[in-house]
Amino acid sequence: MSLNLLRLSGFLLVIFSFSASYGQRAELNKEEFAARRQKLMEKVDADMILLFGKPGPETGAPFRQDNDFYYYTGIEEAGSALIMLPSSGQSILLQPVLSPREIYVSGSNLLCSKMDPSEVLFDAIVPVSDLDEYIVRNCGKSGSDVYIRISPPDVVNGGRSEMDLHYARAGRSHYNDQVTLNTYRVNKLKHRYPYIDFHDVAPLIDELRVIKTEWEKEILRKNGKVSAEGVKAAIMATEPGVYEYEIEAAAMNVVMAHGALGAAYPPIVASGPNTCTLHYEKSSRQTEDGDLLLIDFGACMDYLTMDISRTWPVNGRFSPEQRKVYTLLLEIQKACIESYKPGIEEEDVIDYVYRKLGTMEFDLTGLEDYISHSMMPPVENGELKIENIISGFGHFVGMAVHDVGVYGDEGLIQGMVFAIEPGLYNPETGIGIRIEDTVLITEDGCEVLSEAVPKEIEEIEALMKN
Repeated sequence: MSLNLLRLSGFLLVIFSFSASYGQRAELNKEEFAARRQKLMEKVDADMILLFGKPGPETGAPFRQDNDFYYYTGIEEAGSALIMLPSSGQSILLQPVLSPREIYVSGSNLLCSKMDPSEVLFDAIVPVSDLDEYIVRNCGKSGSDVYIRISPPDVVNGGRSEMDLHYARAGRSHYNDQVTLNTYRVNKLKHRYPYIDFHDVAPLIDELRVIKTEWEKEILRKNGKVSAEGVKAAIMATEPGVYEYEIEAAAMNVVMAHGALGAAYPPIVASGPNTCTLHYEKSSRQTEDGDLLLIDFGACMDYLTMDISRTWPVNGRFSPEQRKVYTLLLEIQKACIESYKPGIEEEDVIDYVYRKLGTMEFDLTGLEDYISHSMMPPVENGELKIENIISGFGHFVGMAVHDVGVYGDEGLIQGMVFAIEPGLYNPETGIGIRIEDTVLITEDGCEVLSEAVPKEIEEIEALMKN
């Protein structure tokens, strides 16, 4: 990697070039999507599985397909739907018939281009206006079972439960409590076909999505490398007087230049007191000498995300207090990663970290005012407790940065991907530190997908010095 810095009119232009070729977007794997459909159909005893794609793009944003729909089709075209018939194993793609004007402005879709369905491994591609006829022909009797998504959708920067919380908060004012598109579809189907039993397909989808396939693992490894280079670019672009948005631009430049669809979530680039706001997104402050800079950043590549956090001193040297807090947190995070392997449960992680830190000598004096990422006070009876600042498993990572899935009785399972992000924050001193990596559970441990970003104090200071 080479780095060029050019300051123009107060702005720091950071230009990176790479000889590595790992940043290109993956070729669409049609067999992967067909295999996913087959796995889902094998899990249900039903007349039909029905999934809807998004009707169109959000205002001012590029179109991104519904995660669940894309997971089973690889189709990004708006207004599509998918029917799966478990009894026959058939998959039918439904798409709108576009007008000549629509095709001229935005391009055609598979239906209007008369694509042979076999070329994309579907049994048929038909107009979406035929949807109700397919429902009646295949489920037109009392007691028919149809699986649809009743749970809320997840989006690239929000899981299902988070979307439910978003809707609940919006509904604080009854002027904002409109029914969501997902709920509208469910209600309309139930009203139109009261004799059909509708079931939520989301739990079955989540069960499959949480274990990554080999194709997904390769995309995540590539994303880990590209996102890591983005964070390294941000580190090297940092110096007193630089604005947070300039540092964000350095990271975004790298990932967009190497195939990313965009950021996996609004980047958090926080300096000084902003480091103590967990989801600070303004990126507007000018950095000062003595500040810490906290970045929480990851790219979205081929509909799979990455989640990385690093914290470093703006002037290139940790102060004694910054070093003290950082060292403790880093040892916690490293111990968590060491403990991850199949079969491990969350309490096992906490127990392992606590026992390992017990063999080390940490001076915890002065850290009583810090609060942990989980917002649990790390102090009990006036004494700082290590076990209260361990965040255990973190969250799943995949198509959404807070991805779908639940931890079952089996504990961690090979193929799971998640982020671990312990943090300590003290608004009084303006010192907030978070260290986060995304890891893949392997046969006998875990693979750190974001390992290319330095996190040892000496490595960070050396990188900034260079």
